[in-house]
Amino acid sequence: MIARKRLLALALIASLAACGGGSGGATTGAPVLPGNAPTQPSMTNVAFRIVIPAASTASASRAPRYISASTQSASIAVAPSGGSPGTPTVINCTSVCSGTVSAPVGSDTFTVNLYDATNAGGHLLSTGTLTQSIVIDQANSVNLTFNGVVASLRVTLASPTVVPGTAGSVGVTVNALDADGNVIVGPGTYVNAAGAPVSVALSDSDTSGNSTLSQTSVTQPTSGIALNYTAAFDANPTITASATGLTSVTTPALTFPAPTLSNVSVAAGVAGTPVSETVTGTNFVSGSTTLAASGSGVSVSNVSVTSSTTLTATFTLAGNAAFGTRNVTLSTANGTSGSFVFAVATGAVLTVTSASDTSPGTPPGTGTGSAGDLRSAILAADAQPGDAIIFNCGAPCHITLAGPLPPMTANMAIDGGPYGNVVIDGNSTYRAFWAESGSIVLANLEVENALAHGGDGVGSDGIGSGGGAGLGAGLFVDTASVTAVNLYFLNDAVAGGNGGNGSGVPDDTGGGGGGLGGNGAPGTGGAGGGGGILGAGSPGTSGNGGAGGVGFSDLAASGSPGSSTSTPATPAIAGYGGGGGGGGDFTVTSAILDGGNGGAGGFGGGGGAGGNGGQSNWGGAIGGTGGAGGFGGGGGAGGGSGDAIGSVGGAGGAGGGGGSGYSGTGGSGGALATIAGGNGDTSNYGGGGAAAGPAIFIHAGSLTTLGSGASASAATGGAAGGGAATAGGSDATPVFNYAGTVNGSSATGPVAGALGTSPP
Repeated sequence: MIARKRLLALALIASLAACGGGSGGATTGAPVLPGNAPTQPSMTNVAFRIVIPAASTASASRAPRYISASTQSASIAVAPSGGSPGTPTVINCTSVCSGTVSAPVGSDTFTVNLYDATNAGGHLLSTGTLTQSIVIDQANSVNLTFNGVVASLRVTLASPTVVPGTAGSVGVTVNALDADGNVIVGPGTYVNAAGAPVSVALSDSDTSGNSTLSQTSVTQPTSGIALNYTAAFDANPTITASATGLTSVTTPALTFPAPTLSNVSVAAGVAGTPVSETVTGTNFVSGSTTLAASGSGVSVSNVSVTSSTTLTATFTLAGNAAFGTRNVTLSTANGTSGSFVFAVATGAVLTVTSASDTSPGTPPGTGTGSAGDLRSAILAADAQPGDAIIFNCGAPCHITLAGPLPPMTANMAIDGGPYGNVVIDGNSTYRAFWAESGSIVLANLEVENALAHGGDGVGSDGIGSGGGAGLGAGLFVDTASVTAVNLYFLNDAVAGGNGGNGSGVPDDTGGGGGGLGGNGAPGTGGAGGGGGILGAGSPGTSGNGGAGGVGFSDLAASGSPGSSTSTPATPAIAGYGGGGGGGGDFTVTSAILDGGNGGAGGFGGGGGAGGNGGQSNWGGAIGGTGGAGGFGGGGGAGGGSGDAIGSVGGAGGAGGGGGSGYSGTGGSGGALATIAGGNGDTSNYGGGGAAAGPAIFIHAGSLTTLGSGASASAATGGAAGGGAATAGGSDATPVFNYAGTVNGSSATGPVAGALGTSPP
């Protein structure tokens, strides 16, 4: 459909009123003498009034008799029937042109020209001619239609963007403009400055026959012109408007938008092996669509467009291609899409054939998995860098975890295939992925119901340790470089561990701080150890400190009894992520011995508790200092003393809660950019752990996200043990960066734009 383009000047009603003596108009002729019959005058004055419309953009409803908004003067010439016109009467205009013109009684021809300057100067804008019988002694009304004088042309399309492979029609608007650029509206015809008719010719540059114009000639303002096209139409034609004596104008007729990409069937392949790929998106064009991969080692061939939204292609991976990602773009004659990532693996292809997770180990996350499951595949890829893990375990393949997956420590790619085929479910209990080191690609996976819960602190004999931080339920990035392609994180949550409460607990030893996962341990005759990433610390016995909790590979060593010189216990953490050992506890000798200091937690581990000092009848002994939490771990509680001599609680690691002192200073909570773990108080109560990054937490590595999203993310800070201790902070933004980079930025804290809100 072609809507009539309105003009800045829209309406013309020109009224020429001839008035005899009875109507008050001036007359000329012989005088009337007494006794003689009246003489009919041969001339009379005709009043005229032309309203100049204001420049407007809302004129479609105005009367379509063309007067340009640029009109500044009018010239009116009158010719009697069979005679020549007299000298034109020129009237200058403001918003109205009004005046009188002398006209013979009888049949007259009025020629009215409108100009864009005063005194009939400048450019002729429109002209009109009308023959009218002027009758004396009555009102004469003349309605004159003006023809616009064409100075230039313009062509526009109603909806110039079309979908390839689809038939349709688009409206074409042809505008003729006056000398001041106003659009000429009807019902008059187009003329040139000499008053001769102007015909505008339209042509379509497409010669294939797949597009045709419904009208190819225009002589006045016209609506309803259409450019019709078939499904085979895939060119970018132009439409040209031309007329004799005018400069032709050409405008792009139809625009095919640049292609976009939404999904790929395979995001990774192994060097030396061809990969068949299905790509979906929009605006693919048969015969003119290409794919290109950045870098070296990957070439694309056999591109076949099956529809405007789907194509297939073959990716050939050279045998010597290096491990890593390539950016692949799709191009047509209309532009280039954004890129998608294709990963080149250099090891073996490991296929997950089982959706079960039956061998998670004890504590969960320490097991070797079973043949064909994801746990065993990750462990195998850790041992042989460069592997690609793919899935053939049903569609959809829903893997419900029975423990956290093992850390990824080598180059690997994990590709779920077309998005929606593979779901990793944390069972509202476990973290899903941990990217420890190497270059890692995770693609086409949904990670749902994952939970990262910081270990709880514990309380013993009037002291309480700090809770651990809950960080990165869907994915924790330590030092690895991770590319996340078409991942979706749904209902993933982080929670800080609660601070310990030692009020009224009938034990005589300190408790260990909670780690990133496992809880601290209360003491039973010795100071308890801090919890690790996977498991709880152990209690100390017979005056010795307890061991730290389980990390990814081993336990922390136990603390040992202190000496009269207050030598701290040595945790000697052997495994990554283990908790700190507890300090020695002294209840078996009459010597004045201080409690041993708790050992510091390893990465993700809580600090061990300080051991108790000698009882009051031995005099002067003090409790040991609580061990500091490792990254994300809660601080250990300070040891007790019979003489109530103050001991100091351990500080929380980043995001961990501080441990309480024993009549001494409580440990401070560890900071995580914009939030922190809670502080411990002077006795009884530990601080709560912080919670951040429910979808992804980046410690010191890098994260690149492409086409990925998250929704329903949650974060809950750990509660304080009580008293003057404080709760841990929380941030539910799906992605949180501690000291790494996200999409090239090193800004710390929550990263709101890293993930969208919808599935790929």
